[in-house]
Amino acid sequence: MGFFLQDKKKIHAVIDVGSDAIRAFVFEAYGAGALPSPVGKFVWNIPAATSAIRLVRKVQESVSALAHALKRPPHRITVGLGPEVAECTLQSWIGDIAGSGTFLTRREIAASYQRLFDKHASLRRAMIVAPAELLVNGYSLAWDENWKSDTALRRKDVHEVKFMTMALTMPTDAGVLFGEIKNSFGGIAIEFLPLVVAEKEAMVRAFGMENALVIDVREDATACIAVKDGRFAGVGFTPFGTRRFAEMLARISGRSLPEARDMLRHRARSIGNASSPGVILPVVAETAAEWKKFLVRALDSIAVSAGPLPDQVMVLGAGAELPEIRAALQAGDWLGAFSHAERPRLRAIDGAAFSGGDTLGGHLSGFEDAGLASLMVYSLYHKPIF
Repeated sequence: MGFFLQDKKKIHAVIDVGSDAIRAFVFEAYGAGALPSPVGKFVWNIPAATSAIRLVRKVQESVSALAHALKRPPHRITVGLGPEVAECTLQSWIGDIAGSGTFLTRREIAASYQRLFDKHASLRRAMIVAPAELLVNGYSLAWDENWKSDTALRRKDVHEVKFMTMALTMPTDAGVLFGEIKNSFGGIAIEFLPLVVAEKEAMVRAFGMENALVIDVREDATACIAVKDGRFAGVGFTPFGTRRFAEMLARISGRSLPEARDMLRHRARSIGNASSPGVILPVVAETAAEWKKFLVRALDSIAVSAGPLPDQVMVLGAGAELPEIRAALQAGDWLGAFSHAERPRLRAIDGAAFSGGDTLGGHLSGFEDAGLASLMVYSLYHKPIF
C-alpha cells in the first residue's frame, strides 16, 4: 500500500503509543491557520501484558510501516508515549551559567541541558526527556523568533537557569531500542516524548486553555495534568483505566473482555442492549466511583506542589466517552479539596475538537483519538526553546 502525495507539502506522522494499541495519523501541513490534509490512519493492536521490549519493537515496526507506505519521507515523525507505557515524572534541573561571553546564548543553554541530561541518566534505567520549560531567574522564557542567539541574555543579569523536564524512565534495553529507531531511518527527524507534553501544548494552542486540569483516561492508566498560566504546574498518574471497567463488566455479565468493551461502547453511545440495562449501569457506576478514589489520590500529590487547581476540567481519552466517568467528575464532592471552586467546569474532548469539530476525513473523530490529535497540534506548532 502506498500514498501519493502532493509536492511541496510537508508530511507529518504522529504516533500514539498505548498499552492496548499503537495509533498513527499521517497528514500534510498547509501552513499557518490552515487545517492539515489527512493522508491516512493506522492502528496496530497490542496484546495484553506485552513486555516493554516487545512494545518498543512494535513501535519500530510501526515506524517502518509508515516509512514504507509513503512515497516520500515525512518531514518529521512524532511519537508520544502514554503514561501506561513508562513511568513519567516532572523534574526540575538547575543548569550552570559559567562562561566568559557578554551574552548567554542558546548554544550554551543547549550544552548546559545536555550536561544535565548526562548527569541524571542512570546506568540501570533509560530516559526519554522532553524539556517542557526554561526558567531564567524564575521567569519562563518563551520561544521567540526575535530572540537572537548572540543577543538573548546578558550573562551578568542571569542568576539561575532552570529546566522543567518531563522524563520517562524505562529498562535500559528498551531505551537502547528507541535509540536504534531514531538512527534507523536516515534523514527523517523522529522525536519521542511523553504524551502529556503534547497534550499540555495542545490544550494551550488548540483551546486557549492556559489554566486547566486535564484528565486523560486511557486503557491502563489515567494521567492528570495541572496547567497554570500555560505552564506545567504538576503531573500525576494512577494505574486505573478503562480496562478495569471492561474487566468488571465481563466478570459480572459473564461476557468475554472484547464483548464487555463493546457493551461499554454501546452503552456510552446510547445503543446498549435494552434487555440488560440493569447489568451495565450499576457496575459501571460503581467502578467509576472506585476510579475517582484513585484520581483523588493522584490529584492530592499534585496539589502539594501546584497549589489550588483550576476548576476548568478537560477530560479526554477513551474513558471520556463513558457517561459514568463524566458524572463522577461533574459531582461536587471532590474538586473542593484542591481548588477554590466546589464544582468543575467540565468539558469532554474528542479528536475532532482539536480542529474545530472537523474530523479530518473521519480519522480523528473518537475520544480515543484525542492523543493523536494532541500530537498533531504539537507536531505543527511546537517551537523548541533551544
